[in-house]
Amino acid sequence: MRQARGPGHVIRLVFLCALAAVWAIRGVAAAPVVQAIRVENPAGSISAAPTPADQVSYRIDPPEARAACREQWLEESQTLLVRCREGGPALEVAVELPIGTGFAAVTKNGAITFRGLSPEVSLSTDTGDLRIAVPWSLMRLSGFSLSRPKRVSAARGISVRTFDQPGQWLIVAGSSPTPELPLEGAYFGEIRIRGGSPGRLELEQLAVPAYSWVKPPSEAASMLQAWLKRGGRPVRRGQAAAPPPKSAPSGADAGLPVFSAEVRMVNLTVSVTGRDGRPVTGLNPEDFEVLEDGAVQTLASAQSGEAPFNLALLLDLSGSTRGYREAMKEVARRFAGIARNQDKVAVYALGNTLFYVLSRLTSDREALLEKIDTIPPVEGQTPLYDTIYLACAEELLERNAERNALIVITDGVDSSLSKIPSAGRSRIAPAALRDAATRMNVLIYPVLTGTDDWPLFATAARRNLAQLAQASGGRTFEAKSVEAMDPVYAQVEEELRSVYTLSYYPRNQNFDGRWRRVQVRVKVPGLRVRTRDGYYAW
Repeated sequence: MRQARGPGHVIRLVFLCALAAVWAIRGVAAAPVVQAIRVENPAGSISAAPTPADQVSYRIDPPEARAACREQWLEESQTLLVRCREGGPALEVAVELPIGTGFAAVTKNGAITFRGLSPEVSLSTDTGDLRIAVPWSLMRLSGFSLSRPKRVSAARGISVRTFDQPGQWLIVAGSSPTPELPLEGAYFGEIRIRGGSPGRLELEQLAVPAYSWVKPPSEAASMLQAWLKRGGRPVRRGQAAAPPPKSAPSGADAGLPVFSAEVRMVNLTVSVTGRDGRPVTGLNPEDFEVLEDGAVQTLASAQSGEAPFNLALLLDLSGSTRGYREAMKEVARRFAGIARNQDKVAVYALGNTLFYVLSRLTSDREALLEKIDTIPPVEGQTPLYDTIYLACAEELLERNAERNALIVITDGVDSSLSKIPSAGRSRIAPAALRDAATRMNVLIYPVLTGTDDWPLFATAARRNLAQLAQASGGRTFEAKSVEAMDPVYAQVEEELRSVYTLSYYPRNQNFDGRWRRVQVRVKVPGLRVRTRDGYYAW
């Protein structure tokens, strides 16, 4: 079995342009760096399946016949070529393909099966069957053959257009309303098929893997609804989601905080400020008092500003901020720099109308800065509200008992603020995101930059993000431009150091789905407290 280093985190550039730049930003030091794998197996079948590993691997069945295949390294294209002898035994070549690795398969009469997520896929068979399963919210398909396949089947939600042309048969497929114009929507990659007289063509839907570093914001709304039905319970990566309750209370339908009967501890993230609005540090657990429906609760724990933080940065790299790319990198570096040794930092990005995970939570500052340095000049539309939820859901929601904060660096302009229909409009409404924030143990800090560049939308952009921040217990910061951010770094750092986490087991253990009002008081006179107002318990 051949193994070679595969892709790490990457932002995909505008559709299939500058692919070399895409592969270069993976940050993988080992050589050779496999950008793509091409398999030529004239007499047999070829398959590809996704893997969470960062290495490309393949196997040949039967193993004793693997001598019929040879490897070749194509330096110029950074491609691993696996070529099996024509006229040899019928072999099966099975490839495990990391997210984002290119794939090409060529056979004469064998079947080709592709499952995965890649920016460029090429499939060619004269008479064999084609089975394709991808997340169609991220992929498009186009191709031609000399004659129609014997049968074409597509799962629900996949839009297929076919065209008969002189001497050939064309097909275009995808999940957009107009798949014949795939560039109109947001997508990560394209599949091209070629054939003479292919057998069956089967198109299936594949869920976006949890470990994928690129995700479609269009799925954020359904993810939020599923999270609400679970009562806000975290699901660890790789763990199956718990089934929804038999009957959800009205509060769950409204998107308000709900705690399941299994969750006995309530975690509150609390910010304390003085009369001058400055954050207050140095408070002790005995300085706080928590009331639930007017009844004083006993604190199980109280963490001060010295406790570790999970700090996530979300960079708005959409078209509305395209003039600030280098400055945005410096902003990300500076915010990462406010983290302490005990803190973990993640970096996410909105670009090409997609959500990218540049780096998951890590304490490795050097690796993190390398990821930031490799951000290319992407643009796209701005499904900002959807992306904010994805940023919370990526890792922070499964760390409900820890201290979490999300810093959103943006001009605040979601494409939904425009009345023009587009693929980049958020499907999560500002009110729904605000209601969800009341139950997330995530402080949200929007840092608004250049909002005045969009006078038609500036007021609504500020209002929506200010309300979101308030609902989470955070607050907004504003700079006239990305270049004028210097005062904000110290303000955010001071804010994070003044955050307290309070936890308690409710005295009322009757989890009946009703709203419970929560109040946090500070016994020191003249101080103000920000936290969420309460939760639904069931």
